[in-house]
Amino acid sequence: MLDEFRRIVEESQVVAEDDKDWPEPDRVGKQELEVRMGDDHIRFTCSKIGSLLDVQDSKDPEGLRIFYYLVQDLRCLLFSLIGLHFKVRSARKVGEWREWEVALSSRYMRKGWSGGNVGNYR
Repeated sequence: MLDEFRRIVEESQVVAEDDKDWPEPDRVGKQELEVRMGDDHIRFTCSKIGSLLDVQDSKDPEGLRIFYYLVQDLRCLLFSLIGLHFKVRSARKVGEWREWEVALSSRYMRKGWSGGNVGNYR
């Protein structure tokens, strides 16, 4: 996964940009991105970007657009990983529950119970 993050940052070529003409952080907030790759170490800071309209109205729309799309790509990848983690975790718990359910219902069946509501909890 780190290789994928690295690939996304390298392909964006954000390291070649400069944030001196980007909007300064204000009371609304700020966005920061620090990149360390090899000998390159750069930190970008700008005010929160609400939409592409904010990007187009800046003094450096091309550089800020690269930053904006890079942040969006990294956020998307990160949130996908988080979502995938919880889906896998939930599926595993459902699988464990089903194993327990089968073991419980077969135990009651051996004792001669009809099984009525056993195993119907979902």
